[in-house]
Amino acid sequence: MTHPTRESILDAARDLFYEKGMSASSMRDIAGRVGMAQSSLYNHFATKEALSLAVMERSFELVDAAVRPVFESGPPSVDLFRAALRLHALQHVHGIRETTVFELEREHMPPLIRDRVVELRGVYERRYYKLAEALVQEGCFTEKETQTRVRMLLSAGRDISRWFRTGGRLTEEEVADIYADLSLSALRGR
Repeated sequence: MTHPTRESILDAARDLFYEKGMSASSMRDIAGRVGMAQSSLYNHFATKEALSLAVMERSFELVDAAVRPVFESGPPSVDLFRAALRLHALQHVHGIRETTVFELEREHMPPLIRDRVVELRGVYERRYYKLAEALVQEGCFTEKETQTRVRMLLSAGRDISRWFRTGGRLTEEEVADIYADLSLSALRGR
């Protein structure tokens, strides 16, 4: 018999949070999903709050590991910003379940988890703000409410997971291209 790994526990918790909601998913449910005794689950995570926090932090680690290299790949340019936007869209095309869980349950989450997600999201979004501001200075983007525009665009990118379905009329790549191009148009202004 194989023993559940930390990753399989986090996957099971993420999936249950997505299916039932974070507050409706119990440690017993999660243990059952990975085929272990509830008491054994507590050897990995002392509380449901600790497990929930680990699920959300892992989501940001995975997305950040994919997106951060784009920002480090060269000097500020519209092409670099477009690449970062495309990757943001692609990360959400794949349906980051944690994003949906956070959006639906934000008000009911324990403050520790909610505050940590907000903190991590801020770190992620500041990369986009900083790059957009550099492109404003170069005259590539409008100065008018740049940070607000970027915030709205990133939010729209997160929402892709709510409506995109594999096998539909558009491919993942096409959706990412449309999103990136529309986003750049919004940042360029008139």
